[in-house]
Amino acid sequence: MAATVGAIVLAVAAVLESWAALGFEDLARYPDLLRRLAELEADESYSLTGVAGVFGLERTAGTVLSMVLGCGLLAGCVAYAGRGDDLRSFASAIAASLAFTPILWQHYLVLLAVPRPRFSVVWVLPVVLWRPRERTTARLSRRSCRSPSLQCSWP
Repeated sequence: MAATVGAIVLAVAAVLESWAALGFEDLARYPDLLRRLAELEADESYSLTGVAGVFGLERTAGTVLSMVLGCGLLAGCVAYAGRGDDLRSFASAIAASLAFTPILWQHYLVLLAVPRPRFSVVWVLPVVLWRPRERTTARLSRRSCRSPSLQCSWP
């Protein structure tokens, strides 16, 4: 229990230190910035919202799918933890975080390998799913720099 409390205190201190370095005045604007970034990029990412769009579903359907699957994975996380199966509980927590995220970049998939200490097909999954994103990045750069809501200094 003491280790858990210590980890929570350390995490909160790290978050506060990060915001102190950036300046707390932007803290209130941060959720809006994330929402707008998700609007721009969610359909292009590997998230469940993006995958739903590939199959012709609306963004709302993808978001609902994401929430349902994420909640199911969190329930599995709690169930595994209750049985003392820490590895499966941890894997379920990682999978839930990936299911919940509205923007899923390819490198996020590396997290799937963390609960697998030995080499398996999961370790090569990011390489198999990798695709160049230069065009999307250029589109985001041009669009976001013209948008007054996303302040950036990209050329």
